[in-house]
Amino acid sequence: MQEVKKVDLDILYEDDEIILVNKPAGMLSQKAKETDESLVEYLIDYLLGSGKLTERGLRAFRPSVCNRLDRNTSGIVAAGKSLAGLQMLSGVFKDRSIHKYYQCLVSGEIRDVKTVDGWLLKDEKKNQVRILTEAEAKRFGGRGGDEEPKRIRTKYEPIATDGRFTLLKVTLLTGRSHQIRAHLASLGASDRRGFQVRRSFESQPIRADREVSALTFLPSGVSETCGTVCLSIRAGV
Repeated sequence: MQEVKKVDLDILYEDDEIILVNKPAGMLSQKAKETDESLVEYLIDYLLGSGKLTERGLRAFRPSVCNRLDRNTSGIVAAGKSLAGLQMLSGVFKDRSIHKYYQCLVSGEIRDVKTVDGWLLKDEKKNQVRILTEAEAKRFGGRGGDEEPKRIRTKYEPIATDGRFTLLKVTLLTGRSHQIRAHLASLGASDRRGFQVRRSFESQPIRADREVSALTFLPSGVSETCGTVCLSIRAGV
């Protein structure tokens, strides 16, 4: 059993089968390498420390998360405390009974609800992505492997704006690596140099008739609302 630092988990809901945790920015959802500490390890440490899990029980079943968030994204992570709980959560994520909504703070004034399409190309070795037009995506077609562009669809809806910045509610209609940051950033790019999220403030507001030019993500340390995911559980929907 890996020893980890003591972390006070922000538990939103818990029963005998499942647990919902508000993951803070800066915490891994799962290990990237053996020496990492992640929400999974902190969750197991919490369950063992509270007597809700025994060492013997851990050998039979290892509690795990059902959805993952990037390290710098805060929000709700659902985990199964038991095999039955894990299977139930996996089922509702698969049949979309659980709806995931993200909130992010971007520069500029956004007024309209939009659903946008694109193609995402990921460099697995560098863990970098960029957004392509349909014509650009066709040029990569047939190469296979990591250089196969994936179709993406993203819906965004303004929640509030002060003219300089806008809080968006984002729904992923497809789920790809770094999709939100990459797609929104590409909408504001004036050239095709590829995806690079600029971590600085834009001083010039965006006019409503200019759509989403110059969209920029704020640094994760500026606002805790940047990159927050919310889960809406709707039985039978």
